Amino acid sequence: MKKNILVSIVMGSQSDWKVLSSTEKILKDF
Repeated sequence: MKKNILVSIVMGSQSDWKVLSSTEKILKDF
C-alpha cells in the first residue's frame, strides 16, 4: 500500500533560505 506523505518547509525569515534551499533538494530525493 502506497502512502502519500506531505512535508512542508516553513521559513522564519529570508536569511533561512540558504539553509532551507538545500533541505528542499534532500527531501525531493526521498
